[in-house]
Amino acid sequence: VVKTAKKPFAAMHSNARAIAPHVRNLSDDMIRALSERGGVIGINFCPAFLSEAESRKKQGAKSRIMDIEIHIRHIRNIGGIDCLALGSDFDGIPGELELDSPAAMPLLEEELRRQGFKEEEIEKIFWKNAMRFFGDVWR
Repeated sequence: VVKTAKKPFAAMHSNARAIAPHVRNLSDDMIRALSERGGVIGINFCPAFLSEAESRKKQGAKSRIMDIEIHIRHIRNIGGIDCLALGSDFDGIPGELELDSPAAMPLLEEELRRQGFKEEEIEKIFWKNAMRFFGDVWR
């Protein structure tokens, strides 16, 4: 499917399988293919998608900002900054969340900045890449 896509496509609730082997996370090959076609990956904040250790917990799983940043950095290194977006899944995530609502998003911005992401990269992740994607798909 990926190789035959005519337009960019999105994986709006996925992370990096190399970091956490959840079935809905993307392999590095999938990340590259999606990026090459102008698609976006919406980083999911669900604990099971962020950490193998958290995915094994039945209750009390934690979604941590530092784990979100690790996935973002890995995907940037594999597919480039232009394929990253946010797909939080606030309406259906179980567990304890450091980012528990849109009001907490400045915490992710601060962590990305602390880890060396540039302002332009943060803007792409937070909104510019998604806007570009929608414009490309609906032309």
